Amino acid sequence: MSRRSRIVQREIDDWTQRGLIDAEIAERLRQDVVTRGGGFAVSGVLMVMSALLFSAALLIFIAANWDAMPRLARVGLIATIILAANGLGAWAVTLGRLYLADALWLIGSSAFAAGMALVSQMYRLSGSESGLYLVWWLSAIVSALALRSRTLTMASILIGVAWLVAGIAHWDAIETSLPLSAHLFPLMLFAGWVVSLHTRVAMARDLALLAFGVYVIVLFLAWGVWVPVVTMALAALGFAAAMQLEWRGERSGAPHLGIELSMLQYFVLAGVLLHVELHEGPGLVLVASLMFAGLTAALLLGGKESSGIRRLVYVAFAGELVFIYVQTVGTMLGTFGFLTLAAIALAIFARLVTRFERRMTPPAQQGAST
Repeated sequence: MSRRSRIVQREIDDWTQRGLIDAEIAERLRQDVVTRGGGFAVSGVLMVMSALLFSAALLIFIAANWDAMPRLARVGLIATIILAANGLGAWAVTLGRLYLADALWLIGSSAFAAGMALVSQMYRLSGSESGLYLVWWLSAIVSALALRSRTLTMASILIGVAWLVAGIAHWDAIETSLPLSAHLFPLMLFAGWVVSLHTRVAMARDLALLAFGVYVIVLFLAWGVWVPVVTMALAALGFAAAMQLEWRGERSGAPHLGIELSMLQYFVLAGVLLHVELHEGPGLVLVASLMFAGLTAALLLGGKESSGIRRLVYVAFAGELVFIYVQTVGTMLGTFGFLTLAAIALAIFARLVTRFERRMTPPAQQGAST
């Protein structure tokens, strides 16, 4: 049972003890939590990890004995592994062993990528490494859609990231001229998001939102400081808007961790990128002030209902303080002055928030009158 399910179960027990719900409704709620709480199993995750290790071992074995095989045998061996993995995966689905099916399909996808690399080496075919990743991504996304594979959905997003990273190594003068092909990456992530709605993998949407940060970093390398400035503004607006949304969860297509947490992550990422350019003098003070103000606002708006937001705010706040100390360690008086002003500003803000929350809190219920 997941941590979230255990929390809900304890809430149901508490409601029952306080007489808010009767035993029949409590039991129905418990059954509903158990039914909807599935989706993570340690044995299934270990099976997928085993598939990854087996894929690596198998491919190393093939590569080690590649020269000893006739060409027709090489191609036949790769094709046999691909067909056998996919066929056995389909058979596992009929038995209800979905994790086993995902593991087998992952082996088939890995064998397909290795087959492309080894065959291109054998026949001395021209092409870049990024081209191989692009074909691999296309096969993975199509397979995930056709097979409704959760693992291949996640893998397609990671392969897309590998394609972007591999492309960076071949792009010359990225600071002056970013290739148009780089802008294919958001479309790849969007395709993974759409497929995740079909395969019902909310975690893949979290991964897609997180992977978009790699694209932001690439744009920053190419276009400069305006990228994190715009990202920070959009992330702040996106966070405020996401906190007003009533829809959460799988049916709505929302990510597992929530859009608001992803927007906060991008706000922090934008602050880090701004510090790369503005890390001393007035620029440091400006960025640090924006970070402290944004993190405080995020804690105020979403800290109560999301432990993830609270943890990220605490980590980012601590990291910002450490960065300021490192950058200004040579001028202790400057550090003292900035931190003192920041502490005073936060204390005043905290006092205003406290008074605001007291005014917004409904008055206590009066005792029963006549």
